[in-house]
Amino acid sequence: MVSSDLPPLATMITVTVVLPNVRAGSQEIQLHSVGHIVRIEHEADVKGYAVDCHFSDIEELVRQAQ
Repeated sequence: MVSSDLPPLATMITVTVVLPNVRAGSQEIQLHSVGHIVRIEHEADVKGYAVDCHFSDIEELVRQAQ
């Protein structure tokens, strides 16, 4: 993730990923998880971090969206 504010390592974070539904007129699919910061990158003009999290029940969400 790219951010102007970098959280400290091991910080707990809520992650939401919104995916478009390929079926016309269908509702988007939202994945939710709680994870923690595992890496921080600070390049010359880009700051970012990596999150370790697990999304469960993805198959069920996709099935419901069909």
